[in-house]
Amino acid sequence: NAVKLVGTVQDITGRKLVEKALEESRTRLEEAQARARLGHWEADMLSGELYWSDEIYRLFGVDREHFTPSVDAFKQAVHPEDIWLVEESEQRAAQTGIHDVVHRIIRKDGEVRYVHELARSQFDEQGRLLRLRGSVQDVTDLKQTELALIQAKDEAESASRAKSEFLASMSHEL
Repeated sequence: NAVKLVGTVQDITGRKLVEKALEESRTRLEEAQARARLGHWEADMLSGELYWSDEIYRLFGVDREHFTPSVDAFKQAVHPEDIWLVEESEQRAAQTGIHDVVHRIIRKDGEVRYVHELARSQFDEQGRLLRLRGSVQDVTDLKQTELALIQAKDEAESASRAKSEFLASMSHEL
């Protein structure tokens, strides 16, 4: 039977306040990322391991419990016609330190989305690319607006050419 109890008491109020502030900060960060449809990621270019924030799982339409991100799994989600854009940007990142590319992804449900990746490189002492750290943002609405404006401009130019040709033809006939 225990007769004595020896121990210490330590005031951990400061640590608990810091932990609470950190958790609140994480919550605000996730809320901001969800509103902006923006997530952050980190890729180990040697092992192929990939870390995704919660928002990227939503952007790619996958469940954290049933999907393990990796560089290979990410590239499988890239639209086949755009994989060269991603690989070219990765090669530039190995030289310049900047990865900046807009490309399409195909979500698990088949929906095609446009994303903008922006990252910085980390190199080893020999100058080999070790890591990419960055963000990915869903820019589908912006890209669709851009494509609609290009189409409208092309149609307006085509109508203008047709009008000019008609007027030239009429002028010639007169």
